Amino acid sequence: MKICLVGNPNCGKTTIFNRLTGAKQKVGNWAGVTVEKKVGSLSLDSHTIDIIDLPGIYSLDQIDPGQDEAIAAAFLLQKDYDLIINIVDAANLSRNLVLTTQLLELNTPIIVLANMVDVAKQKGILINFEALSERLKTKIIPIVGSTGEGIPELLTALNNSQHALKDTEDSLEEAEETCTFGGQDDHLVGRMQQRHHAVKELTHDIIKQHSNSRNWTEKVDSIVLSRFLGIPIFLLMMYLMFSSMKSSYTPFC
Repeated sequence: MKICLVGNPNCGKTTIFNRLTGAKQKVGNWAGVTVEKKVGSLSLDSHTIDIIDLPGIYSLDQIDPGQDEAIAAAFLLQKDYDLIINIVDAANLSRNLVLTTQLLELNTPIIVLANMVDVAKQKGILINFEALSERLKTKIIPIVGSTGEGIPELLTALNNSQHALKDTEDSLEEAEETCTFGGQDDHLVGRMQQRHHAVKELTHDIIKQHSNSRNWTEKVDSIVLSRFLGIPIFLLMMYLMFSSMKSSYTPFC
């Protein structure tokens, strides 16, 4: 079985790739370009699963994609794989789900990994993954790639891949009939605006943000970057800095 890891840049995709493949990796370049290509393997019940870590990509539809994103989009559209593992950043879920909706429309079996749920909790973000899974008609596994939390659940899903893939295919057929994530606008910008709006509607009651759960850096920023306190604090800090420099300066005799 061949699996590809897909996600936005900085979603923790490579961390998960390293956890799944360990030392069983080959690093090279994609044909004709200098973009790094990572391929690894995973052994489960005497079966070998090939895993490809695709370059980070925000969307399959882009006006002027970079070389990395063009390679990822071309590979996905060729469909030379059996399963997509889509990694999304749980702390920036709505933005990441734009790509997820496009992957679902490829009619390919997919498992979604909601990575960095610990960061989301620290930011006071609560996500109803069960409801989101029902709306997307696909399996969603919350994980923390840096600690390995949730990886056993992923391995279980992959270990039962034959059944999992069949269930996912059935779900995709159902999703095709009941859900339309993209718009019909002939212009690319219009289609992307419609897709962002669809994702916002999809998650409006699934993602909850507690306003009183900001971390200490956000609390400090709210003070020092305040419209009224920012400049006085800046002037005070400059005064204290120059005062300390002046008091510590001693002229040569």
